Amino acid sequence: MKNRAPQRIGFTLVEVLTVVAIIGILVGLIVPAVNYALTKVKQNAMAMEVITLAGAVEQYQQKYGDYPPDGSSLTSLQRHLRKAFPRIAESEGVLLTSFSNASNFPGAVMDGPEALVFFLGGFSSDPVYPFSGTGGPFYILNTSGVQVNSSTPASERASVQYNVDRSSPLYEFKQSQLTLDTSTGLTVSSDEAELFGEFRRVPGQSQQPMPNDLLPVYVPSGMLAPYVYFNSQTYSAGGVFNYYHSDAIGTARPYRSDEVKTTGTIAADTYYRYMEPKTFQLMTAGLDDNYGGAPQPATGAPVYFRFPSGASLDITVDLDSQSGPNNYQVQQGLPSQQLDNATNFSAGILGDALAN
Repeated sequence: MKNRAPQRIGFTLVEVLTVVAIIGILVGLIVPAVNYALTKVKQNAMAMEVITLAGAVEQYQQKYGDYPPDGSSLTSLQRHLRKAFPRIAESEGVLLTSFSNASNFPGAVMDGPEALVFFLGGFSSDPVYPFSGTGGPFYILNTSGVQVNSSTPASERASVQYNVDRSSPLYEFKQSQLTLDTSTGLTVSSDEAELFGEFRRVPGQSQQPMPNDLLPVYVPSGMLAPYVYFNSQTYSAGGVFNYYHSDAIGTARPYRSDEVKTTGTIAADTYYRYMEPKTFQLMTAGLDDNYGGAPQPATGAPVYFRFPSGASLDITVDLDSQSGPNNYQVQQGLPSQQLDNATNFSAGILGDALAN
């Protein structure tokens, strides 16, 4: 009888190393794909929220006959309030323009992110006191602990705070994504402290103190940079160029279009239209939490970017002399932080529109 060769049990070292190598290759292929997919899911979620917010702004226009102002112009705000709330008490406007409640942008009552929450969050059904009436954005208590409206003299008020239980909101803002601070026992906004620190820098002016006000902003989940709103009536007017800026999150400003005006003087500051020239622009800073726009200059006009090309536009320079960076770059050769921004006109992030 012949002896059988012993059967081999297990794998040789070469076989084990081969399997390990194959697994390593597969992981190397799969992990980037998974990370890319997760990134796209997060980007799409932000872009979808922008579109949903834009839908709420359109509902506001249908209800009140006007798009909400972005707070950059007191005149525009007052005109809008008279139209939307024809019976509104003068004391309601004082709630917005008092120092403790007002934004410190020059001539502003609130900034664009605050305006978005303020106008979409719901108002009181009281036609005279839509802000301080029951269900309005402001909750006022008198010295006896009773809720009152803005007609109560300041000397008889114990507190004024933001009301999280607002009536008939056009958009259901998630409380966890609102910049609310309750550490003092009152509900106020923390966006000034979080985004601007103790002071806000205003070009051409000295630093101005930044107390927390009553108007919160709305941020994407886990982010610092809020959703920004610009009304087309105040994209730029009278030498004032609307923008939103913080050193921590960069600069957001309305986008121009690659489409041009076909009549009138061909000049850099008027030749290229704004995107959404008759309505509004909404945007988010994306996953990098930075708007990525060109900083506001100390004097003169800012640099804009055109959609969808991403070409820069210096409106102080003749069109034939334009030589700035493209692809949303603030500086030639440096990566752009605007590519993952999502807007209400881009159907996704700016980078995807650029690729098309």
